[in-house]
Amino acid sequence: MKRIKGFRLFLLALAVIGLLAGCNFVFSSSVSVRVTGDSSDSSFGSDVYVFAFTDKSARDNAYQEIVDAGKGEGDFGDYLYTLFPDGCYQVQVAEYISSSGNPLLPSGSGTVATFTIRWNTSSPEFGEDYDRAEAYFIAATSDSTGDYAGKTDYMLVSGGNNSTVLRIQNVNEITLDE
Repeated sequence: MKRIKGFRLFLLALAVIGLLAGCNFVFSSSVSVRVTGDSSDSSFGSDVYVFAFTDKSARDNAYQEIVDAGKGEGDFGDYLYTLFPDGCYQVQVAEYISSSGNPLLPSGSGTVATFTIRWNTSSPEFGEDYDRAEAYFIAATSDSTGDYAGKTDYMLVSGGNNSTVLRIQNVNEITLDE
């Protein structure tokens, strides 16, 4: 009789562990990254590449490489065109958008890349309906005036209207000890 009770307790414990392991939630969120520079309307003469990461150290390593490449010899624009850094979630070419009344663009125009980022968690911060996750971005471009890059962090909220601004600057003005 004790053997049957022990076996039942074992099966019950196994079922509870299986239930706990099976409670995995998947969230997604769109985020618009508006790239700004020194110009007032943030329109760029060449492609602006925006890289999304879900891991900060992968983003920081890629940023170091991008800044070093911009400061080095070679065509930075060609480098960016073929670049997909280790740990990169997704890369987009930002587009110039002019739209009055767009809540993401208070000035009515700007260079924007939009991403949909998905993440898993077993313990969502706000229950099974909403959660937050950190996303990390790099933007880079090359034009006739120089090579530019910048980075930013952003806290995504699932189901929300997410937008952030990423300012780029000439790579020769960037010190990586920031």
